[in-house]
Amino acid sequence: MSHTTIPNTVDTTIRVVDLVEFTRAPDNDEAEKVFHALREQLHQEHNVLLSFEGMDFITPSFMGSSIGRLLREFTEEEIRTRIQVTGMSENDRLELDYVIKHNVAYLKDPERHDKAFEKSLRVFKEF
Repeated sequence: MSHTTIPNTVDTTIRVVDLVEFTRAPDNDEAEKVFHALREQLHQEHNVLLSFEGMDFITPSFMGSSIGRLLREFTEEEIRTRIQVTGMSENDRLELDYVIKHNVAYLKDPERHDKAFEKSLRVFKEF
């Protein structure tokens, strides 16, 4: 998420550390909690400060399951302008940006991406 996409006002703060059991590489079950908290606030048209303060390690899978998945219901612009992320390293911010872009591309043409994935699996199995 870009540093320039900060909401005008923040209506609520969601602290990831308050929703997950593990601060190092939380799993997808815990990502589900973050997803639902974000989804609820966005459906209420709130701007959200999503704090990763206190988190030791965040995986791309966690980002995809908690934030990227929102792209099925909200536009990329809504995600980028209504969610302000804090407490995340620059590398994690870049990874989050990649996760969002990847999810946007996937949702535009899921069949093409699924075929490419299946092809890569076949090549991997042959290896």
